[in-house]
Amino acid sequence: MVSLIIPYVLTWIGIIIGSVHDFTAMAVFLTVIGVIWTAIACTVKHFSKRGLLIAEAVHAVIWIVCKFFPMVGAKLLGGAVGLAVSAVILILVYVYFFAPSDEEHPQERQQEGRKQLPNRIYDDSNTPWECTWRSSTSQETDYVNKKTGETIRIYHYSISGKAAQTDKGTFRWN
Repeated sequence: MVSLIIPYVLTWIGIIIGSVHDFTAMAVFLTVIGVIWTAIACTVKHFSKRGLLIAEAVHAVIWIVCKFFPMVGAKLLGGAVGLAVSAVILILVYVYFFAPSDEEHPQERQQEGRKQLPNRIYDDSNTPWECTWRSSTSQETDYVNKKTGETIRIYHYSISGKAAQTDKGTFRWN
């Protein structure tokens, strides 16, 4: 969709530059770029010949409306700019006031993370490791191998399903 809107915007900008600065060559140059861009976009999107002609004719309509009926062109441009500004404002209002936030329930998310790791996990050789510490602020848990006294810290971002990948191997639980 963007590939068919930008060529028309180029034509419109060219006409504005041509009218305001009396620089018709720039208006024609930008329109030619828009026409070529439209032809390429229509060809890539497999438009029929009729669709291609209609898409190209829009450039001529823009020229006719803006040159012979400048007030209509100005109202259309003002309406398009107003619509774009309104859309941006509505999106910002939605994002800042109505969109769900990730920070609404941080305690629930921490509890879900703690629930993922049980009190006992097993390494590759099926040796049990017991939980010795759970962080209350960040998402990490320490385990100890009761046979060897070796400890490991598992960070919740290293968990995938019911297993965790660490520098000491893969640990799993039921």
